[in-house]
Amino acid sequence: MNFQEYKPKLIEAHKEGSKIIENDNCIPEPLETAICVEEHRWFWKPEIVKFILVAESHVYTNKNEIQVKIDLNRLPNYVPKNIPLCFVRFVYCLSYGNSCLLSEPERIEYNRGSNQYVNLFAKCVGLDKKPEKMKRLKWKVKVLKTISKRGIWLLDASLHACYYGKNRQTYMQENNERKDSNRLPSKIVEKIIPISWRQYVKPIIDGIPIDEKCVWMVGKTLHDTLSSKCGWNSDMWIYQPNVRFQKNSEYYGEKRRRESELIKSIGKYCQA
Repeated sequence: MNFQEYKPKLIEAHKEGSKIIENDNCIPEPLETAICVEEHRWFWKPEIVKFILVAESHVYTNKNEIQVKIDLNRLPNYVPKNIPLCFVRFVYCLSYGNSCLLSEPERIEYNRGSNQYVNLFAKCVGLDKKPEKMKRLKWKVKVLKTISKRGIWLLDASLHACYYGKNRQTYMQENNERKDSNRLPSKIVEKIIPISWRQYVKPIIDGIPIDEKCVWMVGKTLHDTLSSKCGWNSDMWIYQPNVRFQKNSEYYGEKRRRESELIKSIGKYCQA
């Protein structure tokens, strides 16, 4: 099982999803971004996949940003030397949140990374919070190596970025009036996720000998979309790690409960 085997499926699904995004006067990411994301994802694929987390998507990365590369001369000795070099706003990309690795860091704005997912991964495998004196990059590499060794792999339900953060201006067409949102419209997300899921993501999951109990969704909205649009009838899901509720909301207790069940399940199926 390797990325090249599934790449044709990615290309077709990305093309179909791009048309839907364009029809809503938005600008889809180039195909190269989706390919770059998957190169990083498959690099960190465990030798034996025992547990799968499915998030919604990476963060929008435009055609200029994916041209920025990691400088091999800037890699510390604890970083694998054969990692993909392109920059993309995705947790598996080591330069996401670590501009010090890039040959032209000034070309990447707002490179804050995705600490919430690194911290979620750490909790899943029993790692404490990042030691105060440990560099951010070293901690991220440690976490990614640990989850890979334990057999945990992150997939995304959408090949297209559903969230574009600080790249909002490049995502929206000039004649589009939705200037205050940092996400694709829900009606578009609900169309593109089923395409990516059926044509690319689900075939990958089906190609792995894994129990459905070991496939968990990250995000209630994603879970609801896959349930209503794709027939994925599983209660194995957690809230987004950075979700915010009203003060003293009972949902915080539900969030902790679900995360606790996830960690127990990982402990059961992913023995150290």
